[in-house]
Amino acid sequence: MKRPALLVALAFIAAFAVGCREPLDFDRSFTADPERGYRLFKGNCAKTCHPANAFEVKTVKNYEQLAYAVRDYYEQVVGGESNYAQQDVFDMTRYLNDKYYKFRQR
Repeated sequence: MKRPALLVALAFIAAFAVGCREPLDFDRSFTADPERGYRLFKGNCAKTCHPANAFEVKTVKNYEQLAYAVRDYYEQVVGGESNYAQQDVFDMTRYLNDKYYKFRQR
């Protein structure tokens, strides 16, 4: 495994090992806006969280895991649990899922 890919994989594992603080309300995921998610992703995460090949390693297995991973990364970038909105998480998750992962949503 290439070094950046290994770091991304380890970050995902660490995010899930810490556990989830607040459960995400997946009923809200149906209103997710992938265009807004793209803007949030580009503005907050694209350069700070991920190397160029970050999405070649797919350690998450479903849409729900992807949403929690996005939430955990977003908390790190934005600065804590109180500074994010679940809608931001779902918008970015929808964008990433549509572009890279192609998981079926519930």
